[in-house]
Amino acid sequence: MANLRLRRIRVRNFKSLGDVRVELRQLNVVIGPNASGKTNFIELFLLLKELYARYVRNPVIPPYRYWWRWENVVWRGSDEPMRVEMDFESPDYEARLDVVVDYVDRLAIPYERLEVRCPSRNYYVTLEKRHGTATLTINRDYLEGLAPSEVKGLLKLAAPHAREALERVLREGSLTVRTAAESLLAPRAIFAGMVARGEGVAAINYGRDFSDRDYVLVAPGPLRRVAVRVGERQVLRFEHLLVMALRELERFFRRIVVLKPMDAQSAREPKPLRLEAELDVHLRNLANVLYTVFHRRGGRVPDRVESLIKLAYGREVHLWPKPTEDGRVMVCATEGGAELPPPCLSDSLLKLLGIGLALEQEPSVLAIDQVEDSLHAKTIEVVIDELRSLGSTTVILTTHSPAVIDLLSPEDVVLCEMTEEGTKLRRLREPEALRRRLGELGLTLSEAYIYGGLDGG
Repeated sequence: MANLRLRRIRVRNFKSLGDVRVELRQLNVVIGPNASGKTNFIELFLLLKELYARYVRNPVIPPYRYWWRWENVVWRGSDEPMRVEMDFESPDYEARLDVVVDYVDRLAIPYERLEVRCPSRNYYVTLEKRHGTATLTINRDYLEGLAPSEVKGLLKLAAPHAREALERVLREGSLTVRTAAESLLAPRAIFAGMVARGEGVAAINYGRDFSDRDYVLVAPGPLRRVAVRVGERQVLRFEHLLVMALRELERFFRRIVVLKPMDAQSAREPKPLRLEAELDVHLRNLANVLYTVFHRRGGRVPDRVESLIKLAYGREVHLWPKPTEDGRVMVCATEGGAELPPPCLSDSLLKLLGIGLALEQEPSVLAIDQVEDSLHAKTIEVVIDELRSLGSTTVILTTHSPAVIDLLSPEDVVLCEMTEEGTKLRRLREPEALRRRLGELGLTLSEAYIYGGLDGG
């Protein structure tokens, strides 16, 4: 399950999103006219996943590959960089990540800043990367609150090559080092959490060689107990709060799932058999992902997938991946004892399979463009109910369907419109008053939207 939740996001200079900020709830449904920028908001999360889950670790395939060229990513081909600011919450801390992405000869992240706060421990730390340097800053109140025995313990446990850096942080509250890292979240890092009377120190290596102390950032800070799996057992260990934040942010971006309108014909076609864990945005690799999940679960489809289909159809339909004699694999189903080959599978069944497999990945963000495509109104209700139940996942949908809008609370709605300055997103003003007013007038939410009765704030 995701521990980190995205609460706010601001983006500047991505496609039609010239300057957009929005508060995010668990369920967020973006509605608006055609060509107003709804899909661009969905695609923002695709770019963030490509950037942080792939490019910063292996800068070979550019994160803008879905849009062909960088000029197609930025607002009207602007020379200005793209900038994204994200606010996160978790049970242990709050975090803000600010990233600038630009293209000058090559794609680069010229500026990046991570703030991590733990109010209960009066702890505030920032990591800032600017071109070829990284700077660590820790609030003086926290450092001055460390007992002499804790400081002594930290210095004693610190690795010899990091001790000088730690002394400087304890004395001055900050440290700047050279860095060859593409990003704060992929620093070629070696993290070491060490226990010293309830406090810890994290040594973060931003270079190629851990023995080169010029590349080391050292961060004193609180420790948290975390459960880790060792073989078949779960054990508790201490983890430095900053290390926890970096690890969970990396996991957050890796677990973003974006689904765009399904390529049903390609989803039906047998594919060369290979293990694939991540869904293609158009569900073209459904067969391979189903094959991977099926075999990792000992030859069965996840219960969540089958229960979603049963709820939607009102009857049992069993799916499985069927290998072919020429080394390919395809999606097949049985219903009432009869086998259904791919040409006999409905678009709705394939889409439900894709959504079910996406849920099985326990996404941090699940962004679905045109969620209603291929689905009956009653099936849409089943899907929306299932998405609401994902307490740890931020769900972002776009729709043109009144059937979807009428399943929503006013708090779920995000209005989208195109202006001369680009796309604007905004929440409904006074949703509780709107709910009462609609009840008095006998109107549905979709009727109010179609006839201009919804006002964003």
